[in-house]
Amino acid sequence: MRKERENKVLRETLRLALIKKYGPKSESLSDDQLQLLELEPSAHAAEVDAEVARGTGGLESVAPSATKKTARPHGRTPLPAHLPRTEVIVPLPADECICSNCSGLKELIGYEESEHMPVYRQCAAILRDAGVEVSRQTLTDGLMNCGDLMQALVRAMKVELVAGEYIQGDETPVPVQSAAVRGRNHRGFMWQFSTPGGSVIFDFQMGRS
Repeated sequence: MRKERENKVLRETLRLALIKKYGPKSESLSDDQLQLLELEPSAHAAEVDAEVARGTGGLESVAPSATKKTARPHGRTPLPAHLPRTEVIVPLPADECICSNCSGLKELIGYEESEHMPVYRQCAAILRDAGVEVSRQTLTDGLMNCGDLMQALVRAMKVELVAGEYIQGDETPVPVQSAAVRGRNHRGFMWQFSTPGGSVIFDFQMGRS
C-alpha cells in the first residue's frame, strides 16, 4: 500500500510538472498524451494549445490507448500569409487514373492540402495514409541535412544582424535526450536573436554558458 501511494504521488507530481511546462490548457490531456509531448523535443506551449483546440486526433494516431477527449476541432494555426509558398502536386500513378469499367480518364473530384507538421505527426500521417512506418529519426535526419545546407545563408544573416545597432534576444528551454544524462531529459536552450523587421537567427546550445 505504501508503494502504491508513493507511486500515485510521484505520478501526480510529474503530471503537475508537465502541465506547468506546457501551459494550463494541457490539463485536458491524458498522462499518456503528456508523455508523448515530452518525447517530442520541438513541442511547446503553443503546439499544445493547437493540439487541444483540434482535439486529440494527432496524439491518438500515435498512442491509440490514450483517453479520448471531446473538443471541437479548429485546425492548426495557419502559417503567416506573407511567407512564400511552393506548390508541390503529388499525382496518382497513371494506371489509377483510368476507370476499370469504361477505360475512360477519371475526373478529379477532390484533393487534400497540407502545410508543415511536427515530425511525430508526419510519421503518424505516413503510417495512416500509406501504410509505411517511418521512424522519427529518419525524418529528423532529413531535416538536419536540410539545416546543414542552410548554414551558408545563416552565416550571411548573422553578419547582417550584428552589423546593426539593436539586437533582441530570447531563450526557450528545450528538453534534450542525451547519453550524458540518464533517466531524464537534459535541459538545453534554443536562443533567438533578431532585430525588428530584419533577420531572425536561432541558435541551440546545451547550456547557458
